[in-house]
Amino acid sequence: MVVLVLFQYVGLGAARRLGLVAKPAPFTELFFADPGDLPSSVASDRRLGVDFAIVNHEGEPFRYAWTVSVIGAHERLRLATGVRSLPNSQECELSVRVTLPAIQGPATVEVQLAEPTEAISLHLNNA
Repeated sequence: MVVLVLFQYVGLGAARRLGLVAKPAPFTELFFADPGDLPSSVASDRRLGVDFAIVNHEGEPFRYAWTVSVIGAHERLRLATGVRSLPNSQECELSVRVTLPAIQGPATVEVQLAEPTEAISLHLNNA
């Protein structure tokens, strides 16, 4: 009861500073911007748009190093890399255009963050 009254009186920030309320765990969101628009197949040597978003919930500004790769049965090729800095609680959407190399069989296009380690994947069949 006392904690509830104190919380209502001093507010969330002060309650956290007093150790009465836990600070939320930091995290990052990584997702495809328009998952409904993602293809299920694509021909080799064709351009592919990879649109993804990063949202910073780390509690401070954060620098994200990202990589777009294609993974085949026996190989992994890096297609694009970049870096994006984001203030806390901010989101950015990135549109990356890559040319898929000739790969036999199905392939996976992966977007990966170096730190924190996060990844999303798109599975493709050859057209």
